[in-house]
Amino acid sequence: MHNGRVSDFVQLERITRTKRDNELHIHLDALLRQKKWIKNDFDIVFVDNVLGRAFINRQGNVRFEAPLSKELATEPEEGICHWYGEQRKAWVLNHELAHIGTCLPFYGAFKDNNLSSV
Repeated sequence: MHNGRVSDFVQLERITRTKRDNELHIHLDALLRQKKWIKNDFDIVFVDNVLGRAFINRQGNVRFEAPLSKELATEPEEGICHWYGEQRKAWVLNHELAHIGTCLPFYGAFKDNNLSSV
C-alpha cells in the first residue's frame, strides 16, 4: 500500500502455480528481495486466515502479530510487525473482507446495502 492505495501485492498461487499454496513463509524472503521491497517505504497489510492471526517467515526476519479479537473486524487493525530488524507499522485485514475486496476490480464499488446483514 502507498498513500492508502494498493501499489503492488503478492499472490503466491500465481507464482508457484500451486492451488491453495500455503507456503508463503518459505517463499517470502526471496519474493521480497526480487521485488526490492525490503527497505522501501510502504504500508504493510497482512491477511489473516482461519488458522490464526500471526505470521513468521522461515528466516525469522518477517514477523507479524495481529490483535486477538472475538468479533469479525470490519476494517484493518493495526498489529505488531518486525521487518528485517526493525519494527514497522502494519495492519491485518480479515480474510473474509479480503475475499470481498478481490471482487472490487471486477464489479466496481458496492451499492448501498449490498452487504447488509439479515
